[in-house]
Amino acid sequence: LGVITLPAGFSLLADFGSTLLIPGQSTDFVVQLDAAAAADYAGVVSFNSNDANENPYDFGVLGTVSVVVPPDPPAEIWIIDDGDAGYAETAGWTTYGKAGTQGDFGYKVVGSGAETASWTLSGLQPGEYRVSVTWQEYSNRTVDAPYTVLDGTDALETVTMDQRVAPADFVEDGVLWQDVGSYQIAGDSLSVILSDAGNPAGSYVIADAVRLERLGDPIPGPEVEVAISGVGVADGTGSVDFGSTLVGAPLSQTITVSNAGTEDLVLGVITLPAGFSLLADFGSTLLIPGQSTDFVVQLDAAAAA
Repeated sequence: LGVITLPAGFSLLADFGSTLLIPGQSTDFVVQLDAAAAADYAGVVSFNSNDANENPYDFGVLGTVSVVVPPDPPAEIWIIDDGDAGYAETAGWTTYGKAGTQGDFGYKVVGSGAETASWTLSGLQPGEYRVSVTWQEYSNRTVDAPYTVLDGTDALETVTMDQRVAPADFVEDGVLWQDVGSYQIAGDSLSVILSDAGNPAGSYVIADAVRLERLGDPIPGPEVEVAISGVGVADGTGSVDFGSTLVGAPLSQTITVSNAGTEDLVLGVITLPAGFSLLADFGSTLLIPGQSTDFVVQLDAAAAA
């Protein structure tokens, strides 16, 4: 036996054990795919000998080298069903045990908004969380079930759901879910509160399950949150109802601004529409993370309109 030649990407770990083989004798050699870099490798291994009709003796080799990609860490997902630890309800709710997540859900005739069902998860790390809810749809459900998301005790936003139609954002483990939104949580607990406020009169509000998913660490920077009496007012889509009054009897609302971010929040000038005036400006225009301030807006009631 003669010299072994190898293609690029392969090396000889062990040469022939013997280069002289008597009839019936064998020997080995060892070839290595080096795996020094990610690529597809191929070529011909050959060696010469005194075999008249197989000189040189050659055969193909091939192999693929890939970069090891670590698996994504498992998603941090929590599902709190009615009746689970973290769920609470006031008087007036009834459990229906023939449908819903884990086979049941709570229900109640719509009322004043004083009765609530709540789902709370504690021991969280600050970060961004996706909040989703589910319910059993039916024609006698409320058209505007109000879900309020809280960072600790601070209300971030209230989103209404039409419970006459099924949740439609995604399906997981056979459950239909509707996203409420994604929220920056600065504290260590996140709550979702569903009140019995709703329309039309005589319809039912359904309390079933809440799904929470951690999306990542807090986004660096300041983060504005606005609320009135603990109820969040969404940027762009939120509104504040001052109600009705008589000419000469103005109404006012105190609006709270909080910094839920990781850096200082600098507040600027407040602008108001016609018919409203500023009774009190920001108490402070510089809010450190976690700090809040108020301003007061008045419906002037100077004329009927």
